[in-house]
Amino acid sequence: MCCWHRRAGKDKCGLNLFIREMFKRKGQYYHLFPTARQARKAIWDGIDKDGLKVMDHFPKEVIVSKNETDMKITLTNGSIYQLVGTDMGLDWLVGTNPVGLLFSEYPIMSPKAWDFLRPIIRENDGIALFVYTPRGQNHGHRMFEMAQNNDQWFCSKLTVEDTRRDSDGEDGSRVVSADDLEEERREGMDEQMI
Repeated sequence: MCCWHRRAGKDKCGLNLFIREMFKRKGQYYHLFPTARQARKAIWDGIDKDGLKVMDHFPKEVIVSKNETDMKITLTNGSIYQLVGTDMGLDWLVGTNPVGLLFSEYPIMSPKAWDFLRPIIRENDGIALFVYTPRGQNHGHRMFEMAQNNDQWFCSKLTVEDTRRDSDGEDGSRVVSADDLEEERREGMDEQMI
């Protein structure tokens, strides 16, 4: 459970963790978003602020095939990574057999996605990672509270005060500067959104 602020690199961090896991254990790995359109825009077609394609985190030499329509990659060891939108219904996911689930923006997707898939993950001794920014007192918030009090879960919360730029030529400044936060306040952004 990673409840991190906007622009903290949640999906890239989760994606890189899953790439590593895909080589430790052959299987299907789903990266779930509230909508397939959001998955395509954020990850499949996504380009970061440095101009790098998000999907280039997969080294080219480990990719056997890429399916543009299904947003699916098959790796040299047979593992499959697929971007999935939960907006197309959840019934088609129930008969699948993933060993890894990466939930992005969980608070704005149906909590039934986890309810339907968690028996599969439990039976497969799989992994699930939830990466999101808080969205009020909803199912994401309740799940975070559960994870904080459950020693079977890893739980991380990062606010804008907790994250710093990397040390590669950067000054260690905040990812979102104090000046940026003050400008957001002046422009009327709600404190909870900040």
